[in-house]
Amino acid sequence: MKIIYMLITFGYFQCVSKTQALYIYRLVKVISCMKDRHVVLVDANFNNSSPYINETNRFIVYKDITPTMNITIKPAVYMKKKENWDYLRTLSEKTVDLCKFLKQDIAILPIIQKFVSLPKECPMEKSDQIITKSQVPPMLRPLVPIGCWKLKFEFFDTKKILVGCINVITLQSSVSELASNEKTCN
Repeated sequence: MKIIYMLITFGYFQCVSKTQALYIYRLVKVISCMKDRHVVLVDANFNNSSPYINETNRFIVYKDITPTMNITIKPAVYMKKKENWDYLRTLSEKTVDLCKFLKQDIAILPIIQKFVSLPKECPMEKSDQIITKSQVPPMLRPLVPIGCWKLKFEFFDTKKILVGCINVITLQSSVSELASNEKTCN
């Protein structure tokens, strides 16, 4: 009986994967937006086309981040429409405690964790990670709506001094339209 169930289940997934579109979530670029490099606490850089993939594609935490530091994060979300980035106010402008974000976020953090290893709570230890993955394997459901996205994360200390700023550009696309959609994302 178990064998029949397994065969039916396998057949169902084979049928679904052939009839439904598969979606790719791709990391296009990560750029530091810090101007004052002397106060950086968190930094990142990723360029999928870089020939020095292991040397330049990094996520760095320069010192341990603990709950007592009260580091806050302010995300800003943009979606590309034709040539312009449209600011999405409803998904932006909410400053939250970084440690609470790590513990409670169920929307953005799980996607980030597909590319870099982040803890599910503080402390966030000092680390230097190589970003080796540029996309999530094809899936049946998109992680976010189809299109090109820019996520800007600003990190502040208790004195409201900017201690980290990272721009992340990503693309959610169907596999069949990936090449054409990728051109619009740059």
